[in-house]
Amino acid sequence: MMKTITSIVLAVFLLASTSTAQASEYYKVEPSKGIKAGIYKDGKLIISAVDKKRDKGEDQELILDVKKVKDTIFFTECKDFRSSTYGLKMKIGKNKVIDLKDTMHSSMSRIATDGKYLYFISVNDTKKGDLIRLSSEGKQRKVIESDVEDFWYANNQVYYVKKHHGYSFNPNSSKKISLDLGSRKLYSPSYYKIPSRTYNNYRISNNGIMYIVRKTKKDNYVFDFYSFKTKKITQHVIASSTTLYNKEKSNILSQLYDLNPVNSEFIEEGISGIELFSPGGRTLKTVLTLKETENMDFPYIIRFLRVDIVKREIVFVKGTHLVTKKF
Repeated sequence: MMKTITSIVLAVFLLASTSTAQASEYYKVEPSKGIKAGIYKDGKLIISAVDKKRDKGEDQELILDVKKVKDTIFFTECKDFRSSTYGLKMKIGKNKVIDLKDTMHSSMSRIATDGKYLYFISVNDTKKGDLIRLSSEGKQRKVIESDVEDFWYANNQVYYVKKHHGYSFNPNSSKKISLDLGSRKLYSPSYYKIPSRTYNNYRISNNGIMYIVRKTKKDNYVFDFYSFKTKKITQHVIASSTTLYNKEKSNILSQLYDLNPVNSEFIEEGISGIELFSPGGRTLKTVLTLKETENMDFPYIIRFLRVDIVKREIVFVKGTHLVTKKF
């Protein structure tokens, strides 16, 4: 899938002290000048990506995600750029890489782990698929739910979207619960009302679901925030400069990255890079400049693993290393 400056998969933030991320963490690195694409750990190449021809001038990712479950490294690798499809692969210890034959779409590319199992969506089409739980050795496979449009793992729970409604799944008890979102419907990144017009109306953070409600007469945006911890909804009015809202045609939340449910501060792409804003849209600080990431091939892109405005930290890839920055 071709990525542009407005990609929702790429980009993010922060200032202050810098340190290397957890030594046990694996991460993906895309090809750049003098850098080989693949899966890395502590700056060292662990698994090389299969080289594929990419369209000139387009940032098309060879690997979308990687997770380690016990002794197994799972990752999603490109099958075909034109159809935006990826395959799930695994590597146990020093054994060869195994193709699991599952097809994943870039709009539902996330893989996650609770430390014991891997979770992912094996797609049936470009809009939905089966939510799978797979054991670390790849032998025990269970379909948790069918026709799932999106999923993520947070607060020791698996969350997923089906028919525009949110649900949680407890890995320990296997209990499924409908999220109390009232009449709110969740439109995943794979959903569109008009071809080529996205209608994704929510964003997932480590702390909850940011859900766009409406645009005000003063060109501010009203967001509801569902907290994973409290299971309650709070409402926030913010002056976002990159969010677009059209009730009939499309919503775009492409560069709004996180929202603080306590004080309504938010992280978004600004003039100087990734910035921390007040609810009224005033820049509180520049969190991360594009120059800091040293992405020479695509200097407008920041590749990140996660961002947390509550913990005040961002984890991103710089060269072949994973960097944690606090602000």
